[in-house]
Order: sequence, then C-alpha cells, then structure tokens
Amino acid sequence: MSRQPTRMNRSTVLWSRITEGSSGRPWASKLEEVRARGWAADLEESAHDLHGVGVAIRNRIGEPLAAISVYAPAVRLREQDMPAIATALQETATTIARAA
Repeated sequence: MSRQPTRMNRSTVLWSRITEGSSGRPWASKLEEVRARGWAADLEESAHDLHGVGVAIRNRIGEPLAAISVYAPAVRLREQDMPAIATALQETATTIARAA
C-alpha cells in the first residue's frame, strides 16, 4: 500500500492505508493524541504483525530534535506493555538529550 496522502490540507491529511491495521485517521488528530500521551504507538500500522513504541528526543526548550523507537513482533510487544516501554524510552531520550 502507498504512503501518498489522499488530501493535501495539513490539518486533515489522510494517508492511504499501509496495512489493514492502519487507521486512516487524519494525522493531525493522531498527533494530538501522541503529544498528550508523550509517546507514539504503532499497532500493525506500518507492517503486519509488528508493534512499535516511539518517543521524541527534545532540546532544552522542549522542541523535538530526533526520535527513538523500539519495534518487535506483535506477539512479543503487546499493547498493554507499551506504557512501561515508553517510560524506559523517555528515560533514554532524556539521557541522550543531556549528552547533546
């Protein structure tokens, strides 16, 4: 499946579905959810049977500079384990940011 947007309005871009797990939701609403939670989850959205968790690496004023993520087979990285993994990633991201 393609990653080409179906619409070009920044706040309502809908990406073509990559997998059956892809939500097809407007990316702006998903981004707001990620910002509020502090980490992103990929539940088979980018590949079948693959889950991932990612966090931003931020500069001293809180702007995102990079990201760090972990991906594993869906049977090994369960949705209920994601908050704990996100916490570990956030700690690692803080360590990286301090070293920069």
